Amino acid sequence: MFIKNRDSLLWAVLFIFTYILSFYPFNLYFLAPVSFTFLFAFLDSTEKNILIKSALLFYPFYAFHTFWILHLQVEKGVEKFLILGLILLPLYLSLYPALFSLISKKIISKTYNTAYKILFVPSLWVVLEYIKSSSVFGFPWMDLYYSQLNHPELASLSSITGPYGLSFIIVALGYLFFLIYKSRDKIILYSTIALVFFIELTGFLAYNRLKNLKTDSKLKVAVLQPNILPKNIYDPLEWVKTKDSLLYLTQKIKKDSVDLIVLSESAIPGYFRYSLRATRLLKAIHDSTGALVLFGTQDKRKVKGAYRTLNTAMLFDGHTILDLYDKHHLVPFGEWFPYQYKLPGKLKDINLGWGDFFPGNIKTVKIMGHKAGILICFESIFPEISRKMAKMGAEVLFVITNDGWFGKSKGPVEHFEMSRFRSTETGRYVVRSAKTGISAIIDPTGRVVKKLGLFKKGILIYNVPLIKEKTFYTRYGEFVVVLSFLIVLVFLVYNNLYTLKERRHT
Repeated sequence: MFIKNRDSLLWAVLFIFTYILSFYPFNLYFLAPVSFTFLFAFLDSTEKNILIKSALLFYPFYAFHTFWILHLQVEKGVEKFLILGLILLPLYLSLYPALFSLISKKIISKTYNTAYKILFVPSLWVVLEYIKSSSVFGFPWMDLYYSQLNHPELASLSSITGPYGLSFIIVALGYLFFLIYKSRDKIILYSTIALVFFIELTGFLAYNRLKNLKTDSKLKVAVLQPNILPKNIYDPLEWVKTKDSLLYLTQKIKKDSVDLIVLSESAIPGYFRYSLRATRLLKAIHDSTGALVLFGTQDKRKVKGAYRTLNTAMLFDGHTILDLYDKHHLVPFGEWFPYQYKLPGKLKDINLGWGDFFPGNIKTVKIMGHKAGILICFESIFPEISRKMAKMGAEVLFVITNDGWFGKSKGPVEHFEMSRFRSTETGRYVVRSAKTGISAIIDPTGRVVKKLGLFKKGILIYNVPLIKEKTFYTRYGEFVVVLSFLIVLVFLVYNNLYTLKERRHT
């Protein structure tokens, strides 16, 4: 057996099951810190091959939550690469917590002050999770803090600490539980009980603050979910179905009863700016309802001295494009090859099947005199984007997406669930429009006010409160991440000096 020690095997099995059960679809959020107790017990009873063994512990979790890769709707001939993706992506994601396990094992085994370890261990997790989730290659899919989606009090703490603050708390509690189990120290036990009480109380206060954020005005929106599956190549039938479905849903809206119609990402096939029939369709929707139309489309225009293709959200009044937002965080190797446009000579022209979209800048869009943030699909899993928009003055967040590519898998549901955290972090209502579902209205506590399920045609109408008050996290950003980097850096320097001192003595 790869794990020969029976205790190690027991701790490994307990960790795998409790960690998976902490997240969607099981949502047993209270098991998240317990799972780390089992992880630390596993590390304590294991001596060799920590990196490989730990990667194998996390691999089932990431494989379970990226299994939707096999359901992706792709061109013929590409399907075989999906299996390779399912093997490699979970393996890559598992390397970060495996590195955490390796370093933690070395630090925990040292005779350092316990208080130092309690600070260092969760800080290390935060640093590695942040690195995994950042840059153009970042992929924060089901990061640790998402385990608390259905724990309103702890989730609401993200409005203060940001999402990584929740990850810090979970790992810290897991390590404290482990210390209690190992040492039976009553001081640590009572301190941990007091800490849990303090966290819950602070979370309760944060939750109530999010529930009672002041609002001066509202925007009445109608979210249309046409339930039209996307096509890999141009299909005239897709256009006909899109037109018929949108006009059918529009007929259910009384004239001048709503301020804004919200459509999904790629709601209009092709390039709206250069399509007469698309212009006529959206003009008909505007004329029928009297509302502005916010929708996703492709755009091509001159940016930085050259004509670029952009994934764009446009605001249309029946005659003019009033404002727009270009997707900032594109899917690497899906929508673009990162920084390909900066490559020299003919290297710019290399394409192995990815799109040639160009990234836009983070900005807000003005809707009827109010600022709004728009997150296009993939962007909704990145907390820093919505935070920047809220800091710029966005009073509401719109998520427009086209999740039909996921097929009938957990992918669209997990993508939807992650949007809920963008509301608690920023204290904003989130209006989500998905072409095939899930469309929803989410309040600042992460509660789903209204929802349209997967692969259903329908419409959501809601008077959305607009909020100007900024959360602590919106104002000050990832201060937990900065502190964690400093703690890890200082501790690693101290560890090296301590090791050198020990060697000199021996």
